[in-house]
Amino acid sequence: MWWLLIPGAGIVFLLVILIRSSRERKMLENTCYEVPVRDLPEELSDTELLFLTDLHDEEFGEDNLKLLKALQEYPADAVLIGGDMLTVKENHSGDMRALRAVLEAFSGKLPVYYGLGNHETRMRENPEDYPGWYERFLALIREYNVILLDDSSAYLTKNGRSIRISGFTLDRKYYRKGHTEKLDVSAVTSALGPSRDMPEIVLLHSPMYGETLSAWGADLVLSGHFHGGTVRLPLLGGVMTPQLQFFSPLAKGRKEYGDTTEIVSGGLGTHSIRIRFMNKPDIVRVRLVRKEDK
Repeated sequence: MWWLLIPGAGIVFLLVILIRSSRERKMLENTCYEVPVRDLPEELSDTELLFLTDLHDEEFGEDNLKLLKALQEYPADAVLIGGDMLTVKENHSGDMRALRAVLEAFSGKLPVYYGLGNHETRMRENPEDYPGWYERFLALIREYNVILLDDSSAYLTKNGRSIRISGFTLDRKYYRKGHTEKLDVSAVTSALGPSRDMPEIVLLHSPMYGETLSAWGADLVLSGHFHGGTVRLPLLGGVMTPQLQFFSPLAKGRKEYGDTTEIVSGGLGTHSIRIRFMNKPDIVRVRLVRKEDK
């Protein structure tokens, strides 16, 4: 009759996950990566970047003070944002308070570069469902002098040398659940132009196209979107992505495509599935080094 215990054990296991998740969603961890870049000028070696993505309106402590305090502990030359800092769904109010707190914390201190995720593009493309949301978002971007990278590029200059930072905005067809859309290098070139003879960093919200960006000429690709796989299990990794891939190796971590490194953040927040298990909210730190020094 031991099999009669299985439903009860399942319920207990689920309760353990929910209780731990409610705590874990408010914890923070920082993941550090050292990324070798080919032909990185000596003047740019040891450039430090903070990468934030998928906040989804999450707040850590009153007025987000816990998150802001954690961010201020890490010296950086720039802040890169990978998108989905807001939750854009019909049952949400469009409150941008959490995003405002983050942008305000860096205002006048560090340059902030912002690439778009599927939630930002959703409110732009469906103004009838989210009236005035994108306009308020743009006003916030302008208020804090954030560099918005929407199929465009800007430069981070240090010691007289520059890194090109680009944001490639994926069409919503690339986010369909249970479906993988092919991305051609020509689409990237059409949006950003050809890669140049300088370090190239690309903000690409979905991690599924790192190989395409490598073929284009990116040195570093920064992605999110998969929320670390929601629930992470030892040896198996992330269980499920928002696009219904299971145990995807792209859920979180580091991938190499030739001379290109892709860093996938586990993100900071949640939205539809409000669970994080063995998957703390993720602040990513990246240090660029010269490849020949490795």
